[in-house]
Amino acid sequence: MDRFLKRSLENEVDESVDQTIKKRKEKDTLTICSHNCNSLYNRITRDNKNSSYNSLIEEHDIDLLFLQEVRAPANKDNRSMILYDNKKKDEKQLLESFLKVDFDKYYSLADTRYSGTLLAIRKGIEYKWIAYNFQAAYTLEKNSDVKFNEDFINKNHYIEGRVIIIHFEKFTILGTYSPNNGSNEKGYLKREKYDNEVKLFCENWKHPLIWIGDLNIAPERNDTTHPDIFENENPNKNNQNPDYRGMPGVTKIERKRFQEILNSSELVDAWKLINGHQNRNANELYPAEESNFTWYYHHYYYSLLLLLFIIITVIHYHRRGGEGTYHKKAMRLDHVFVSRKLIDEQNIIDCRILGHGYDKAGFLGSDHCPIKVVVSIK
Repeated sequence: MDRFLKRSLENEVDESVDQTIKKRKEKDTLTICSHNCNSLYNRITRDNKNSSYNSLIEEHDIDLLFLQEVRAPANKDNRSMILYDNKKKDEKQLLESFLKVDFDKYYSLADTRYSGTLLAIRKGIEYKWIAYNFQAAYTLEKNSDVKFNEDFINKNHYIEGRVIIIHFEKFTILGTYSPNNGSNEKGYLKREKYDNEVKLFCENWKHPLIWIGDLNIAPERNDTTHPDIFENENPNKNNQNPDYRGMPGVTKIERKRFQEILNSSELVDAWKLINGHQNRNANELYPAEESNFTWYYHHYYYSLLLLLFIIITVIHYHRRGGEGTYHKKAMRLDHVFVSRKLIDEQNIIDCRILGHGYDKAGFLGSDHCPIKVVVSIK
């Protein structure tokens, strides 16, 4: 009897997947969603078996989900496979089953519980290939003339699992989790090298691009709620160069390099275009409580890297009566940039920020909220 019930349930699941695939093939759009989940395991365990992601997928009819900062360590032999922690007995089961059965999952992971990305794509969606570093993408497209730094590749994945590229007939999606600029020379150099690699990829790529993810950049002043505060902080007191002044994501040098990437590749800010902000003056700020920003400060900490910094921040928070320096302040760090050709051919249907406000409505427990873009595929 048990065997019969199990077989019956499996048949129901198969039929459900088949129906979903058939329905999916009838769609003429692709809905892409990106979210920095700030630890996938934490999001699942703190969210009643992760109903939020499945609700998000259902509400917005999402076909492709790109997650950053999944923080799951890679298997030593395969950076697409998780090295599960035996102390967390439910980890394997939760991470393998947190999405509905009609999604295939592709990971790119770091060696430790740090960084890492996940691409989940609905079954039935046709694509040509998936790559985990820039050089591999060019190789798959039979273009060996463009050379990337091999030091950034570990077992065929970009270091720290920061890049997943998926190629379709009509366009290519570049999903990235850009490194934080940090507050020292090592961090500056790491971000500069990464920016150079992205620029090389984008400006030489022959297909229309959709670049999506936590790009760790607020490109203009009004991509922050309090530009003067963010831009005048100086985390690195040893570096007085004004180009490096400001919190990570707003320094002049970062913005300059980022603009060079956009200009050389003819990439357009999809959110600003769709929502009528492309000509907005950079000094004209957006309302902070509306869906204009993707990252809101966790007022008890800014960085999880240094315990000492956390303690100092908490003390500062209490001394100010519960409001730390960055309390109730936000930035737009998560983006969708698309090739001009996709705009000209009216392929970008919609682009939205799916969270808002200091209470982080729609953030799914993270310090970032999801963003989505709807693209025509016909």
